[in-house]
Amino acid sequence: MDELIQHIVEKTGLTAELAHKAVEILLSFVNREGDPAIVKPFLAKLPGAENMLRAHGEGGASGLLGGTHGILSGGGVLGAFSELTAAGIHMHQIQAVAQELAAFAKQEVGEDLTNQVIASLPGLSHIV
Repeated sequence: MDELIQHIVEKTGLTAELAHKAVEILLSFVNREGDPAIVKPFLAKLPGAENMLRAHGEGGASGLLGGTHGILSGGGVLGAFSELTAAGIHMHQIQAVAQELAAFAKQEVGEDLTNQVIASLPGLSHIV
């Protein structure tokens, strides 16, 4: 995960702390909104993802009730976008973070499973 954060820092100009926060928010979105049958194995194979989710207060639970952050911020892709912009991350940076996360996941987890996760989340395919 450190390698991913460094790539994001280099590509976006975000601080390492903000890059980490952005990945945390996106993984939380995937965890909350994705189909648990696809998301659970995806997150288990993605290095550092489960630790990041625990840090975000989600404890690795997936599905609609996987965490409270999405409920509090409106849920769905708009909830994730609201969380990201509230953290001070701009749209072009959000897109770059999502693209880097997708590329990292394809490398670590595999292209097929990563593409299934992306396709299962309304709105995500438009930014990666």
